[in-house]
Amino acid sequence: MESDMDEPTESDGDESSQSRSQFISSAIYTWGRDIATGIFIVSIILFTLFLATGVWPPMQAVSSGSMEPHINQGDLVVVSDTDRFTRGLADENGVVTQSASLESGTLNFGSYGSVIVFETPHSDKLILHRAMFYVEEGENWYDDSYQEYLHNATSCDELRNCPAPNSGYITRGDSNGFFDQAIGISPPVHPNRIVSTANYRIPGLGWFQLLF
Repeated sequence: MESDMDEPTESDGDESSQSRSQFISSAIYTWGRDIATGIFIVSIILFTLFLATGVWPPMQAVSSGSMEPHINQGDLVVVSDTDRFTRGLADENGVVTQSASLESGTLNFGSYGSVIVFETPHSDKLILHRAMFYVEEGENWYDDSYQEYLHNATSCDELRNCPAPNSGYITRGDSNGFFDQAIGISPPVHPNRIVSTANYRIPGLGWFQLLF
């Protein structure tokens, strides 16, 4: 029996192959265009934040839980130069200490005092902790501090970094039991070692930066 169906020709195969090629090219173009658009939008956002905050990068991922429950591991924190967004209680370095904010009842990230990002002389890793109070070089800060955060020291002689080896801020993570200076994480944080101050947090978004 003869069939009325036409046998596929070589030209039909060429057209099918060309159609598949055009589809793949179109998909690649669309995919590339979407990625480029996303990169462009993110770049504009980051550049705008840089202009507003005065620091690069304008956001920091939180890699530990030392500031919980107010700032959690995996959060993304928007930071700024210390001379930006200063408040009336800020000192000449743009920092509001906990002792100063307690007097006015002004809260910052659920507690009192600026949250600062600073370098330590022992590591390249940045630390994000709260500024508690300021000490002068040579100051005996044992009697002026919170006794429960002194790592069981009973006098300045038993307290690390006391007398203060340099002028700077005594700092502490909100979930840590002791001052950073009392347990040797850092000497008093000199203003020159403050990289930025924290302003806002975006819950959970920092995990992308930490992972990749």
